[in-house]
Amino acid sequence: TDDGVLTMVTGKQTDWFNPPPGEGMPAGLANAPVLVFDPPDADWQLSVRVAVEHAYLFDAGTLFVHQGKDDWCKVCFEYSPEKKPTVVSVVTRGVSDDANGQIIDGTAVHLRVSKAGPVIAFHYSTDGGAYWTLHRIFCMRDPKAPMTAGFLAQAPTGETCTAAFSNIKFEQRTLADPRNGE
Repeated sequence: TDDGVLTMVTGKQTDWFNPPPGEGMPAGLANAPVLVFDPPDADWQLSVRVAVEHAYLFDAGTLFVHQGKDDWCKVCFEYSPEKKPTVVSVVTRGVSDDANGQIIDGTAVHLRVSKAGPVIAFHYSTDGGAYWTLHRIFCMRDPKAPMTAGFLAQAPTGETCTAAFSNIKFEQRTLADPRNGE
């Protein structure tokens, strides 16, 4: 860390992804560096500004929630197949799904993960957190299982990826309305 910025640099072929079976699917990986903490067993929100030096397909900085090797989720600022920085999410309940969302014009975006009872919500903001747009809402396979939360950098196809996390904010706060992010 430097001046309140957490910088993560990852090596090549690093990711967290349990691909579905089938032709053309990548190998499963669970080796990207993570920095996690134990949030309280209550409602909470973790938000961050993430800036990524996107160079290779799927380079990303992410917020990560982990319950075990087959139960975790992440909201990512990722380099898409269209070569655009994109908000992406992956939810793994045994097998990972993968959902691309909004293309972001720039090298940084604000991401937030909220836990409200059994619900997990992913939001992003392009205006510094003044307004949060819903990306995804879901429940983990076992919402009562202990979880950790934190940060991850990945470079599944390239040589390296650098992600800088700033404006890190954790608060015990209930998400009142997942749709509008309040």
